[in-house]
Amino acid sequence: MVGQNFISLKFALCVVILFSASVAGAQSKAPSIIPAPLSFAPATGALKVSNGAVISFPKGDADAEFAGEFLAGMVQRTRGIRLTPRPGNGQAPVAALVVFRRKQAGDERKDSYDLEISEKGIEIAAADRGGLLYGAVTLWGLLSADGARNGDEIGRAHV
Repeated sequence: MVGQNFISLKFALCVVILFSASVAGAQSKAPSIIPAPLSFAPATGALKVSNGAVISFPKGDADAEFAGEFLAGMVQRTRGIRLTPRPGNGQAPVAALVVFRRKQAGDERKDSYDLEISEKGIEIAAADRGGLLYGAVTLWGLLSADGARNGDEIGRAHV
């Protein structure tokens, strides 16, 4: 009886260890950035981030302009890559590497954002100032030493 309980205990311990390893492996795909994103879905491929690349924000949107300037300053100071913020139409990336755009108010929770890194460029969408800024901070985190690939590339993902 004692031997049978010991075997059951060993089996249960093995199951716990294997489950813990699989959870840790799944979590390791998300980059280690602060604040931690609510979700992170990596995709294959990478996007090159070059000196002089444009950060576009809707003309007259002071919050998006602030987030764009903040992102440009942080990337310049920490990665040595000079990004150029300029007003645009807030539409999907075409001539700009990074596009900030507004979501309809009420569509999202306060300070939430969507960050899409695709082969076409990077889009940060939010309904409020906090969401735009947090999206910029997350992008900067992905471009930092832990998240960057080869210093000037960022992996494609949806955050």
